[in-house]
Amino acid sequence: MPLRGRKRAGGGALPAGAGAGPSAGTGGGAAATGLGVPGRRGGLRSEGGGLRETGQRSGGVKVESAIQRAIRSSRAYYCLECGKCTAVCPIALRNPEVSPRRTVEEMLLGEGDGLLSDELLWSCLTCLRCGQVCPSGVAYADFIRDLRVEARRAGQEGLCTHGQAIQAWMRMMTEPDLRQNRLDWLDEGLKTSADSDTVYFVGCLPYYDVLFRRIGAQGVEIARAVVKILNHLGIEPQILPDERCCGHDLLWEGDVAHFRPLAELNSALLRATGARRIVTACPECARTLKVDYPAYVDDLGMEVVHISQLLADLKFDARPERSRRVGSLKFEKV
Repeated sequence: MPLRGRKRAGGGALPAGAGAGPSAGTGGGAAATGLGVPGRRGGLRSEGGGLRETGQRSGGVKVESAIQRAIRSSRAYYCLECGKCTAVCPIALRNPEVSPRRTVEEMLLGEGDGLLSDELLWSCLTCLRCGQVCPSGVAYADFIRDLRVEARRAGQEGLCTHGQAIQAWMRMMTEPDLRQNRLDWLDEGLKTSADSDTVYFVGCLPYYDVLFRRIGAQGVEIARAVVKILNHLGIEPQILPDERCCGHDLLWEGDVAHFRPLAELNSALLRATGARRIVTACPECARTLKVDYPAYVDDLGMEVVHISQLLADLKFDARPERSRRVGSLKFEKV
């Protein structure tokens, strides 16, 4: 969901063009970030056309700055400046101010001192299209995510869609004592088992019917359909009453401070089930549980699969004459 920069109370400068929309504006606020500014410690600067690291030193040992870490972990050093990333970027197609290639180049040359206070940092959809076409394997979306973490620490944050309702309920779910009515959607005919070796991670589907009612969202029906499919395959999954949102959106907007406790709560709940497999119908949940939880909290020690992967592994075909399991499962167009 498109984001744009804004100033938090006591934070950095408001970027130019703020309020003009997620894909507009010239950006480039004047906040002093220490990034790429000659003489400032903890950033990068260009001298004689080359890159010079200016990380702080502690006891004579150089400490890698957060920005340098973001560049290294995302493989930004390998950028060939071919521009393929910009060519496929959906935001760049609408706003010429946005260019993944130029952003990486400016950071490497120490010329990105305004980026952390620039609304363009929040325009990236983190759709990963750029990384898919990059011949050097630069993980640009990871680069942007890590910069957003630093931007939030500098007092900036994104203006999120839907009045930030999604982010608000994610942060509410970090409260350990929060009680939810997550299982009201379970019909009598849907079979679950507390002893199953498969957990169905529902995610935020039960909440979407309320938030997106005006566009006809059917999150609850999707959740019911997943259980029907699992039951049809002979699986009666565990479904947790205290499960929390996976935290995907918090992480990708740079709010690691709330993502970690959310992930820790979910991790403890999932490990306590004793199950060996987690199935989810949400690709964001699947990626977050499988990739980001091990990176930021710990490995769940469980297989994480999207429902489509499970069906593919079982060679399931929705057409009754082609499926290994015919039964009474009925697919309807919604």
